[in-house]
Amino acid sequence: MIETAVLQAFPARKFHQEKIAGGINNAITGGGLSRIIFEDDSIPRTVVAKVVPSFSTEQRVLAEILSNVGHAGLVNILRRYPDNRLGEREIGGYNFLNQAKVDFMPHLYFGQIGQGDEASELLIEDLSNCQTLDRLDNKDLLTQVLEQVIEKLAAFHQQFSPKSTQLLQEPWVGKWWLSPTSDFLSTEVADYSLSACAEFIEDPEIMAILSSLVRVRPALWELYNSQSNTLIHWDMNPGNIMVSPKADFKVIDWQLAGWGVPQWDLAQLMTPFLGMFSVSEINEFINLYCQSRPSLDTNNFTSLYHLVVADHSFRSSITVILNGDPEGSEWKKCLDWVKVHKLSIGASLDQLGST
Repeated sequence: MIETAVLQAFPARKFHQEKIAGGINNAITGGGLSRIIFEDDSIPRTVVAKVVPSFSTEQRVLAEILSNVGHAGLVNILRRYPDNRLGEREIGGYNFLNQAKVDFMPHLYFGQIGQGDEASELLIEDLSNCQTLDRLDNKDLLTQVLEQVIEKLAAFHQQFSPKSTQLLQEPWVGKWWLSPTSDFLSTEVADYSLSACAEFIEDPEIMAILSSLVRVRPALWELYNSQSNTLIHWDMNPGNIMVSPKADFKVIDWQLAGWGVPQWDLAQLMTPFLGMFSVSEINEFINLYCQSRPSLDTNNFTSLYHLVVADHSFRSSITVILNGDPEGSEWKKCLDWVKVHKLSIGASLDQLGST
């Protein structure tokens, strides 16, 4: 199928393929990446082919993996959710954001939406000369690139925040946060996550905070939707940020982009770096984001950020659920952040519980 897509996009050009290793999402969904190398001197010389499996294929692969590690209960919950149309969403997102000239968007050369059980296929700008942000081991360089990412992310959020009427009509924009029954926000998924990881939570105060967060999810949904929302990437982890040898960057994997609070992107970006950066250093990055959007109330923004990190523990628990080991995980770093900011989070939860 990839061969057909390449020939449609680049007729008569000879090429060969090289497989590229993917991350945890490819392992779960059965997706794949290949580097297409053309055998002539025309531009582009290379592209990356991405295969996005159909929803039914993704569900089948995920169900088998979860069942094999003793989590058939989570499989039964996830089976009740509708088709997320990730291939269609990613192609739509790339097309829209390329047209909007977002400078950290890779170029999409070709996109074909799969029908039925067919996978969707994308041909994207080759970024194999880049390394992911989490691979930068020089802290000074990492700081420099992170500051650039945060400033551009703030500008991106600012650009699209006033455009809700237009964006919420776009079929590729996820409305995950507009419905309390979404699998990203549902009480069922959060409760299962907490129960599955409870044995690894030694601090009773942390357990109480996360238990409260499950109980007040309807009020949390209302809180999210009362904020100044914008277009968010919703998977802004450092592994999706590709840094070039010149220290500029591009962001990949836009299939989950949706309408939501910008704290999600910032939390997903910064939480994995807890340990490499201290809590006070990460707070400085958060302040930089707020300074880049002067209209924000820094105190309110930061309070909700802490709450979002606690909420992110439910989604980031998937690696702990699959591996049975929290050490070094993003989930564990979420809990470390919650421990430091438990007074702020507790106050927010008290307010939500009284509404």
